[in-house]
Amino acid sequence: MRLIDPIVAELDQEAQTTRRVLERVPEDKLPWKPHPKSMSLGQLALHLAATPGMIATIASQDRVEAPSFQQAEAKSRAEILDAFTQGLATAKDLLELCFTLQDHAHILPYYFYMCDIIPNSEHWRTSVAEAQQLQHDIMGYLPGFATPRIVCDVPFVGKRWVHQVSEYDREHGISYWTKNYRTGIELEDPAALSRRYEYYVPIYTLPESGQAWWREQVAAS
Repeated sequence: MRLIDPIVAELDQEAQTTRRVLERVPEDKLPWKPHPKSMSLGQLALHLAATPGMIATIASQDRVEAPSFQQAEAKSRAEILDAFTQGLATAKDLLELCFTLQDHAHILPYYFYMCDIIPNSEHWRTSVAEAQQLQHDIMGYLPGFATPRIVCDVPFVGKRWVHQVSEYDREHGISYWTKNYRTGIELEDPAALSRRYEYYVPIYTLPESGQAWWREQVAAS
């Protein structure tokens, strides 16, 4: 059994109950409102039907505009049920994507590494700020065991979660890191655990003021 199977089974079980409710919405009462300021029965039913797909769509996007809260009016029960069927399929597709690495490739995304500082690799690299934002965006959308940590392999320090940075100069693209262990050659080094190690982000990711500052450093060297 795949890890995703029990989750899909539970979703299908809950969907059966929701579908039974939607199938019983009286088609001749779709315009009915309990109060002039309330949504109609058709609007509420269509909102309920579209919710699984709406949540899946929002979860799969980097940014979402604030909704207008103008719910469409359902014209028929068939329209409501079609919206529910399509939304449920969208939700299942997103779940399948979330578990593809583990269920199909048997890979658990334990770490996502930022590209090392090596020659001719700037186009592959991202900034610490972008990595932090990416980590923030994926938290909560995947099961805890399937949520990868995005790490920065800092020279002379090693793997560090991107939110472990000690100080970060975003304008000039210089982040500062510390370590919590000593290597064999640092056993007698009293500053080993307090020394700050620098990590430089790609210059193209910096604001124009930061890029200009680096141009000045190169011209002065």
